[in-house]
Amino acid sequence: MRGGAAAPLGARARALLRGAGGEEVDARAGELLAALAGSAADEVWHKCGTFRDHLEGVWRVLWGWGCSEAVCRLGLFHSAYGNSFVAMRLFDPARDRARLRALIGSEAEDLVFLFCCIDRQQLEAAVLAEGRLRPGGYRLRNVQAAATGGAPELFVSCDQARDLIVETLADYAEQSFGWQSDIEGGTPVAQALWPGPMRPTLRLARLSRFAAAVRDSMSEISAAGEEDEYPLPPVFRDVAGRPCGRLLLEEDELRARDLYWSVIAADTPPPESVALLLEASRLNPHVGEPHIVRAQLLVAEGCGGGRPGLLEEATEAARCGLGLLEDWGTAWDKRMPWAAWVNWARVLHLQASEREWPTTHGGVESLGAVLPSQKFRKLNTTRSHGE
Repeated sequence: MRGGAAAPLGARARALLRGAGGEEVDARAGELLAALAGSAADEVWHKCGTFRDHLEGVWRVLWGWGCSEAVCRLGLFHSAYGNSFVAMRLFDPARDRARLRALIGSEAEDLVFLFCCIDRQQLEAAVLAEGRLRPGGYRLRNVQAAATGGAPELFVSCDQARDLIVETLADYAEQSFGWQSDIEGGTPVAQALWPGPMRPTLRLARLSRFAAAVRDSMSEISAAGEEDEYPLPPVFRDVAGRPCGRLLLEEDELRARDLYWSVIAADTPPPESVALLLEASRLNPHVGEPHIVRAQLLVAEGCGGGRPGLLEEATEAARCGLGLLEDWGTAWDKRMPWAAWVNWARVLHLQASEREWPTTHGGVESLGAVLPSQKFRKLNTTRSHGE
């Protein structure tokens, strides 16, 4: 057996893959998760699962991005009091603030309260229209003023707005898929049957503008000579690899998604599948799944006697897709969870390195190893269907 090479995986991604939810994410993780478990979070429907699934997912994404403890805790409780976009809540902002504040800290609870009480659409619209964060902050409508007895407007500082927008990036990325985009695009709600065909979301172009606004605001701070080590989310990298530096056009996002789906949805992948996936990645270079699907096609053809160099291309495609998945910490193609895509990319990378790909049912069932040390023999080539 040839000596295979393991696909690289960073420490935080490895921790997330192993179900990070303990002290590596937050020293008080046990108390935080117990508070969620004691609420109705497991009983609330939320897009791709339960509300608790979503809250914990956003928490892990933000931790994977290297965000501060307060921002990560904002992610874990970001809609705990409800908010202007949703009609449910886990805690009452008129009665439970002191309890939540004691649990997650004053900075995090202030962010949670603002996220839940401001008119989120007002903030998002301002950031998108202006392309930056206002240095002087925002005065935004308080949608829960009547319930909390608060002022009709709330002040959000520039730093707080930055934290809320970064959380919004993780929030949308973790929960968005094609069903919501179809409705946003005009499909009548009565015809948009959840979860739909599970096409990927079309919200990334909008998110790239949020990311650019955060980065540009950080650049203004640096230009002014002020120290700020705020970690930018490692997504929407420009050609130099700098995070939050490249805008995605809506028309490119749509075309890339449709090219990808034309391969995925076909009963048999069309002959031009590799070229279609390459074009999808050119138009939208920010998502890993098109690279990973292309890697599977390349490794199968390469091991089947295709032209020289296909296995090297497969290895590079798997590595590229894996790196993008690691950046996001959540899947773009949500038919499978992030961990499944990550490990599938690692399987493809290993098998391309080993120059071995299954041609039988038994061979496919043999797959699973992601490290050379995990393989004790070659793939099964004799077992037939049903045995």
